[in-house]
Amino acid sequence: MPALELLVALLSLVVWLPAQAGIILHVAAGTDAKLAAEVQRSIDAFNGIAAEHFGVTLDKPTFVNLCPSEACYIESLRAERGYSADKAEQVGRLTSGLATPGKNTVFLKLTNPAGLANARFTMAHELTHMLQGQLVGQFGGMERANRWIKEGMADWMGALVAKRLGSQSLEKWRLDRVNRLRGASDPVAPGEMDGLSFDAWTRLMDQKRLPYEMADLMMMALAEKKGEGIFPALVAYMQCMDSFSLESTCFREHFGLAQREFYAGFEGWYQQAMKGGKALEMVAEGDIPEASQALVEAAFGQAQGLLRERLGSALPITLRVFLLPDRAAMSAAIARELGRSQEEADKLARGSSSLWQDSVVFFDLGRLDTPERLAAITASTVTGRYLQVVGSNKGQLHWLGNGLRDYIASAALDALALRSLAESHRLRSDNLRLAGKGLPSLGELQTAESYRKAQGKYGASVVVHYAAAAVDQLVADKGAATLGKWVRASKAGGDPAETFSGSFGESAGAVGEALDVRLKGAIAG
Repeated sequence: MPALELLVALLSLVVWLPAQAGIILHVAAGTDAKLAAEVQRSIDAFNGIAAEHFGVTLDKPTFVNLCPSEACYIESLRAERGYSADKAEQVGRLTSGLATPGKNTVFLKLTNPAGLANARFTMAHELTHMLQGQLVGQFGGMERANRWIKEGMADWMGALVAKRLGSQSLEKWRLDRVNRLRGASDPVAPGEMDGLSFDAWTRLMDQKRLPYEMADLMMMALAEKKGEGIFPALVAYMQCMDSFSLESTCFREHFGLAQREFYAGFEGWYQQAMKGGKALEMVAEGDIPEASQALVEAAFGQAQGLLRERLGSALPITLRVFLLPDRAAMSAAIARELGRSQEEADKLARGSSSLWQDSVVFFDLGRLDTPERLAAITASTVTGRYLQVVGSNKGQLHWLGNGLRDYIASAALDALALRSLAESHRLRSDNLRLAGKGLPSLGELQTAESYRKAQGKYGASVVVHYAAAAVDQLVADKGAATLGKWVRASKAGGDPAETFSGSFGESAGAVGEALDVRLKGAIAG
């Protein structure tokens, strides 16, 4: 079916819903009902916040098109924006929403995995672009306004709406941005952000250089300088685009300093943010013993020290760790901080005594009820985030990542005098010798999916202990520094399995087969 006919067919299946005066939702067939409802809530919250902080609301007629699939979204971009097939595919792959103020339209890609929080944030972000278009009026003002200001303002509104609707805290939003830039291999430099075109911005996204995160930090820095005056200043700056004034003149007049002065000051602000403060921010909710807080801090420090000493680098980001007294408190914190529904949060809290996402970590101390368990999960969590940030997060060689987490956790317990390495090794050997369903091979533990299947087949503890034994043997053979080299190479190369041979001198398959023979021989003996 030709592209235009496909788009007509898709849009002929829409349900038209009045969301609020001036805004009409086109809900395509197949759109998740919960996500569509969240979009309407986001619209209500957006206009409320715009009126409170900016003194304006979106009053132009706006048509919001909700696409349930990437194909619908891409075809919409081709028809609405006139993009070529290649450009529509690129933008459709990289973005979740796109606004066209000149045509009073917004397109949102609401695939089911996007989640409630993303739907709320993206809708508010795109409506901010519509509001910007309303403020700038004619004379090509949207194109003349600096893109980092437009995108930083839109993301900030998205964060404010998300906070109001309970999607995530502003603290998490800020920390996530800082941490993503800290963990990036080649983030965009502040000096590259001035005067970017849409195509240049899209290229930075495609190169994973995080222009949105940098724009958000620049907006935070500008807000720190202006205080409460930032809201009317942003409105006045956008309105100034509806004139023949230079963009730099509008910036100076309404933000109170020249752009060169702001950029020079921001460079120092940014470098300080990248250095960071404490690597651990603890939030103790309820009656959490001071001894538990001290233990988490000690285990965190031990894990960082071990990673630095043995693998050559430590976790470069800050983690915000919530210490919670029971499962109910953990569920409430997950719902509040991550924007999950209460049903989803309850399910996540039931499934595990610990959970991490981006910059935040949740520990249920009701189940992590011994010093040994709490210290082990702390060290394991630090190592897991280290693997994601410093290495690749593609999930290949799952046994190596999980075994490395156990390797650092066992060493931390030994250093904290909670359990000796000899005792950890004895417990592991006993578990493997008594395995009633046999032992896995490392070839069965490569991906997250195959790892889970092996846990079902052999037992979760057997698989965990076998992966840990394999990493212990690998360290004995090759040295821990080689593991650190592999982690960093996997970040640069993008595929842990493909970069393995460059670090270890042999393929992952060959090393795994040799380890299987040695481990099973030792366990049988």
